[in-house]
Amino acid sequence: MIRCLARLALAAALAPSLAVAAPPQTPPSPAAQAAARGDKAMDAGKYPEAERAYGDAIKLAPGAAEYRADRGEAYRLGGDDKAAIDDLDAAIKADATQAWYHVARGRAFDDLGAQAEARADFDAALAIDPKDQAAFYFRAVLRAAGGDDGGGLADIQRAVALRPDDAEAIEARGDIYSDMKRYDDALSDFAASLKIDPRNHDALSGRAGVYYAQEDWPAAATYYDAALAVYPNDARLHALRGKVSARLKQPGRATAEFATALRLDPKDTDAMYDRGYWEEDQQRYDDAIADFTAITRLKPDAGDAWQALGEAYIDKGDFRRALAACDAGLKRAPKDAGLLIDHGRANWGLRQGDAARADYDAALAINPKDDAGLYDRALVLAAQGHNDRAIRDLDAALAITPGDAQTLEERGEIYLYLDDYLRAVSDLTAAIAADPRYGEAYRHRAAAWRKLGDEARAQADDAKASALASGA
Repeated sequence: MIRCLARLALAAALAPSLAVAAPPQTPPSPAAQAAARGDKAMDAGKYPEAERAYGDAIKLAPGAAEYRADRGEAYRLGGDDKAAIDDLDAAIKADATQAWYHVARGRAFDDLGAQAEARADFDAALAIDPKDQAAFYFRAVLRAAGGDDGGGLADIQRAVALRPDDAEAIEARGDIYSDMKRYDDALSDFAASLKIDPRNHDALSGRAGVYYAQEDWPAAATYYDAALAVYPNDARLHALRGKVSARLKQPGRATAEFATALRLDPKDTDAMYDRGYWEEDQQRYDDAIADFTAITRLKPDAGDAWQALGEAYIDKGDFRRALAACDAGLKRAPKDAGLLIDHGRANWGLRQGDAARADYDAALAINPKDDAGLYDRALVLAAQGHNDRAIRDLDAALAITPGDAQTLEERGEIYLYLDDYLRAVSDLTAAIAADPRYGEAYRHRAAAWRKLGDEARAQADDAKASALASGA
């Protein structure tokens, strides 16, 4: 996006034969010649070579801000953002009138995760040049990444207006529309970007992402494949293709794609999460545990990694190890309601009811509207004979997630235990409407019908429950 500096003037056209001859051209200075070598290396993607050439130019002309800025950009593209910032600091101090110096430094700050400093630089660039398309583009991306989709959209609209043929800017607008769930607008922008640049793999993967969000798995697979044909060594694309393969019930392809992603980037924790959750769905708990354990080693302070590990142990039925994983997570994030809920589940798995209730109480004190915490606490309360309190928790959970089949079934079961058969039938019928394959709901409703003296309905529900249990 950042414009390259043009240093060598074009040769002047020959004057007409009768005109006075032009004075001889002054040859480029040694510093300009060194910088030209840097430009050539930059164009070839040879960033270390460019750094050396610009360094030679700086030695020959230490006061020239442009050479400092050029080396800073070479450092940034070569992955050394701190060195880039040092050079760009010097360039801006020497010449505060160049917008692109701020854009380059802003990008380096963004690479380092210093979003406030990056934003300040993009703002400074636009104060110098209110029509700097690159500054609008990168500020849009920064704002959208920070959750300000409206601000990001406003900036990217300006970037597209300044350069209507910029495939990357149009694609970035599509990404923002996608984040805003304006999927038709997103697809339109991705199509427009691909019309300009058919090999824009970001537009291809963006389009795949929209189809993934819409649960159109075949279309998502088609466009991830197209993106991979352009950029076959993108680890994240392989991981996303693995997720789609899992949705398409292609376990062999999913396994291969996740393996490729992690071969290309062995530290891609997103791919480890994706594979781990898929393995958990496949009841391959040991494999999931291995992936989540690997994440905790790479990111020992990440509470969500410890939570994922704890949940995998809970699903496996290894509640003591689940408790240990949640303990490790809570040391890092003691106010994480999700971790406290999983800690409670592990305690409940060990039949430590009072400890489980204490965990759920702590979680709900942090987030009173956590429907999972309310449901789980209700299970413990009901098991301990506190049915009225359990029903209140389930009422609160249903106010948050109306129509949840599992919550309705649990409340219906409690009403059945309390001999309130009409309410039991009502809740269990609603649970079945929400999930027609909910075998336990049929079984408990059969018991309620039987208590109400309706044997025909009871037998019909028993038959349905048996059929579902046999896989029909």
